[in-house]
Amino acid sequence: IHKIIFPAHASTLSALGILNADLRYDLSQSQLLPAADSSLTILVDTVSKLHSQANDLLETAGIAASARRIEFSCDVRYRGQAFELNTRWPELDGGAMPDPELLSALIGHFHDSHEVLYAYSERNDAVEIVTVRAIAVGELDKPEPHHERSEARDAESDAGYRPIVMGGQQTHMPVYRREALRQGKPALRGPLIIEEDYTVL
Repeated sequence: IHKIIFPAHASTLSALGILNADLRYDLSQSQLLPAADSSLTILVDTVSKLHSQANDLLETAGIAASARRIEFSCDVRYRGQAFELNTRWPELDGGAMPDPELLSALIGHFHDSHEVLYAYSERNDAVEIVTVRAIAVGELDKPEPHHERSEARDAESDAGYRPIVMGGQQTHMPVYRREALRQGKPALRGPLIIEEDYTVL
């Protein structure tokens, strides 16, 4: 391995992710349908119900209308396939309901995604919709990022050496403060120790 990336605050990264995450609900309704105009009545009913359920969940959670986002996708396959490919249906994100043009767009997205993933598509084959999915997102306030890069920290960039044991042998290894390391400085040659407030790399 020639390059390893250690994210800042590695030991608390999951907590940072929670603080920056939005509220999300996943909804779905399974019903095998041909991806054809004959299925539009059922698709409109399904999408309408999922949209209403998603809005109700976000309303109950206290999410303002301006902070709500509802995204649609379908699990789609070629007729006779044993597996489905989840395919985004972005044309419905603004609250539109399925019609012949938007259904054609979904089928096109499926062919394109199938070709990207499996290096081929069968654009003349019949396509089936297995499940309609909705993701209800409530956008939450995010904390302001805080970067601690004071002159005092810079003075700690080289914190000296620490005795460690490697391969059964004791040696002294250089120690650096993570927040004092800046882009553009000469690369440091390891092995070495990088300290953070909550972990040691």
